[in-house]
Amino acid sequence: MHRIYFISDCNECGKDTIPTLKVAEFINGSMVISPLVDGIDDLQFDYGIDMDHNGSPDCYVSAPGAPPSTEIDVATCPQTSPAYDWTKADENWLNVMAVRVHLLARNTEPSPGWAAEEKKRTYALGLAHPQVGRFDDNYKRHAFSTVARLINDSGIRELP
Repeated sequence: MHRIYFISDCNECGKDTIPTLKVAEFINGSMVISPLVDGIDDLQFDYGIDMDHNGSPDCYVSAPGAPPSTEIDVATCPQTSPAYDWTKADENWLNVMAVRVHLLARNTEPSPGWAAEEKKRTYALGLAHPQVGRFDDNYKRHAFSTVARLINDSGIRELP
């Protein structure tokens, strides 16, 4: 089963402009797209890398395949002994033990008089998007974040 989750700029395209989390599934030989949650403006992920093979993330990066140098700098991401090799993209993905999920949701209907307030606000959506915002509209927004541990991978490495 293959699923692709994405943010669309419409729930019922051609009828509205409500940003929506959707899923595309390959079912019976064709791609079927279904809306899941309306009002979702943005969705970002940070990946927790286990650098010392104990099952716990030691460092979070926005792109395990090619992490930005600012995210893997020794001041930001303490090195292990022996030093972790960030040049191996496949190994970095295998060492992902947790995922931080950042979600920006907005109301589906405008809130009168909110535009001035929304122009002042910014939202933190992870390492790749530390400051999103200053929207020029009347929609109230809320940012949510959580961490999900990848039990299948991290549990195997966990030390007693």
